[in-house]
Amino acid sequence: MKARGLAALTPKAALTPYEFERRELGAHDVALDIAYAGICHSDIHQVREEWGPAIFPMVPGHEIAGTVSAIGSAVTKFKVGDPIGVGVFIDSCRKCASCLAGLQQYCEEGMTGTITLWSVTVRQLHWVGIQISLL
Repeated sequence: MKARGLAALTPKAALTPYEFERRELGAHDVALDIAYAGICHSDIHQVREEWGPAIFPMVPGHEIAGTVSAIGSAVTKFKVGDPIGVGVFIDSCRKCASCLAGLQQYCEEGMTGTITLWSVTVRQLHWVGIQISLL
């Protein structure tokens, strides 16, 4: 799946147009066309590598609003055309004590974030549960 965004190609670089490939939509994934994406202080710190080494190129922005453009075969809560918003994380194990208590941000298996972190896991690199393409 082709995607595009504005990326910092190296630390502290200005954002420039960038095209990249996303994996194909999985059974539990929701694809969306982004209408708006926020840049917060976390994104700025990451682009500047002020919190440690980061992964580049980096497309900052993790507070997202848009429209569902496709759904995986197992998705039941969304349909194409629905408005959708994405916060700072998109997935968790949903089974550990933290998740069951409604504290998914403290998932014992590791939540899947929408912000680039220097300590990313394979789940975070794939952004399980969401595919993004800009309008």
